Amino acid sequence: MTASNEPRDGAPADELLRLFIAVAVPAPVRRGLTTLRPQLEEAGAPSMLRWVRPESIHLTLKFLGATHANRVAAIAQALQEAASVSAAHRLQVAGLGLFGGRRPRVLWAGLDGDVDAVSRCAARVDAALARCGFAPERQPFAPHLTLARLRDRATAQDREALRRAVDRITAIGWRTPSSSAIPVTALQLIHSRLGPNGARYEPLAEVSLPAAADHK
Repeated sequence: MTASNEPRDGAPADELLRLFIAVAVPAPVRRGLTTLRPQLEEAGAPSMLRWVRPESIHLTLKFLGATHANRVAAIAQALQEAASVSAAHRLQVAGLGLFGGRRPRVLWAGLDGDVDAVSRCAARVDAALARCGFAPERQPFAPHLTLARLRDRATAQDREALRRAVDRITAIGWRTPSSSAIPVTALQLIHSRLGPNGARYEPLAEVSLPAAADHK
């Protein structure tokens, strides 16, 4: 396992950083997911969708929010603890869905493969960070890749159009990317820098998961 325990940008210890824990998604998968946009538009999706930039697509395990920079080392150590009782595994993109119930607001791509393994890993991360003082998750972990969000000014008609478009794509069988495999071999602590052009993600620490054959 390897980890970087210091903020790479030399942030002051009392600076608040917007942090989350994630698994990186390979570039071929991210590029492949961009093919969904024209498919959905052809199916009638509204123009009110704000799409996640391909380079920003990731699998979030836990969102930490505003956190003092001097806690980065402790968080990296917690990730090491969680990784030491986990093992590398593999996921793949499968299916589409919406968060928001009757008022859908988030479009996501589902994952299958070794979902139980990534769920156990997320639970271990949550438990390790709870020991560091972070609040444990209240909702069950639901592995997914966020692809787009409806803008705040979206109307009820826009939301219904999105629901119908997703239903159409799902009914005919979504053409998933040819490269859809996601190897889960490391956990990253990410700093989300908000800017006028959206968030920019910077890894502050990375912890490798042991190979499955080496895991005991």
